[in-house]
Amino acid sequence: MEKLCNLAEVVEKAMKLSFSEIEHTLCGLHGIPSEAQTQFRARLRNLLRVGIDLPGGGRGRRANYHPADLFKLAFAVELLQAGVPPEKAALSVARYWPKAVEQIFTVRKALQDKSPIALYLVAEPRSLTEPLLTFRPETGEALAKRLANGGLALSTPRLVVINPAALLNSIPVFAAMAGVDMDAFGASLDHDQEIILTQGAQVGPVSGFIDPEGN
Repeated sequence: MEKLCNLAEVVEKAMKLSFSEIEHTLCGLHGIPSEAQTQFRARLRNLLRVGIDLPGGGRGRRANYHPADLFKLAFAVELLQAGVPPEKAALSVARYWPKAVEQIFTVRKALQDKSPIALYLVAEPRSLTEPLLTFRPETGEALAKRLANGGLALSTPRLVVINPAALLNSIPVFAAMAGVDMDAFGASLDHDQEIILTQGAQVGPVSGFIDPEGN
């Protein structure tokens, strides 16, 4: 309960990122050349417009966004890369984020403990008209088994698979290249990880973890 009582102080002291730092990190992550960055920036802002809620808000102002917001937007960009339309990508991430962030931090803790786990976020798009993608966590072993057994072959024409470990390994590299203070970045994620893994995603607004529907 002491952590919850001190949440307002935590929010005030939490590391913040500018939109520019988020943008440059994601440009590096996806190999966006300088001449295409304006178009990529427009795609990021469109994700914010159609459904991705980052608590900081604003346009490029310093000290607006939290490190975990970077992972949230990165998740949505991964869906764009998989061909998911922007609005469906944004709404799917917004709906699934409270569960996704817990799974991402579970993978991060396992990496820190030097006992990495193969955990993927898997969706099976059925129709262009379905409003949201429904994700579930699946281990690499279970996914490989389903593929090997042919259970997916007759019923599932496509899969969207997000690999949290790859994002956790790559994002800090490109964040550092974008000039982010990595000591503060890591400490901020450590704090959120402890809260999320011990008290759940509805603890507080530090990184926009609250699920408005309580799921």
